[in-house]
Amino acid sequence: MDLQIDKVDDALKAGLWDALMLHFFNDVGSEIDVLGNGGYTDTFFNISRRLWHLYYKKTIDSLSSNPLETRWEIRRHFLESDFPETYDFIEFMAQQDNDQFIEFCNRILEREKSVFRFVGNQLAPITNETELAEIEQAVEQTQSETVSKHLGKAVSFYSNRENPDYPHAITESFKAVEEAARLLTGDKNATLGGAIKNLKADGRVHTAFADGVSKLFGWTSDTMRHAAKDQVPETGEAEARFMLVNCSAMANYLLSLSEET
Repeated sequence: MDLQIDKVDDALKAGLWDALMLHFFNDVGSEIDVLGNGGYTDTFFNISRRLWHLYYKKTIDSLSSNPLETRWEIRRHFLESDFPETYDFIEFMAQQDNDQFIEFCNRILEREKSVFRFVGNQLAPITNETELAEIEQAVEQTQSETVSKHLGKAVSFYSNRENPDYPHAITESFKAVEEAARLLTGDKNATLGGAIKNLKADGRVHTAFADGVSKLFGWTSDTMRHAAKDQVPETGEAEARFMLVNCSAMANYLLSLSEET
């Protein structure tokens, strides 16, 4: 089976719909009978209103009074969708912060050879489990909200299915490392170069690590200058992926050192 890069075949779509059914659309309620019994469950009514207002951009009063009809309409729309809308929908539903749904989707995506996986509640074209774990750890850690925000932005820029922005994915990745270095030195205004230099002098990071970060910083600074001028440097998916994964690892390493102090 070939990797599904910019397509979603019927088997993948069916698996993702099953994930939606099991986690969101199973208990929706029932048709109202002649005695006035039935109707939406509270959970499904809230989900439906959110979908109509924020995702479909329809008026809420256009919702059917029959929850079974509403679920059928959601199902029809999903199964008729194409790439990238199929992924847009499950990404929207993942905003419900349902970890079990995300884990289930990742298993389906892996089984059906999709190149996408959830990183947090965003889909990114990354399949290597070690790389995914490194990014997720950095995005979901609680030591530094700023580090998480920078990496979250990097993932968004990198994984945009219609217009990926690789230069900005690189710069946001490196800003996360800079923030982690600032946290470790205790200097909120330090540049990455200055912070790494101080950490190297104090013996808190190995010379090879410090030198490697400094060299990458030089390349990233050039990328940032091009991005600021809306010029496209010679950076693409491979470079952005390399920086996202490695900057996540570097941020995790620096944050682990700050835990030890």
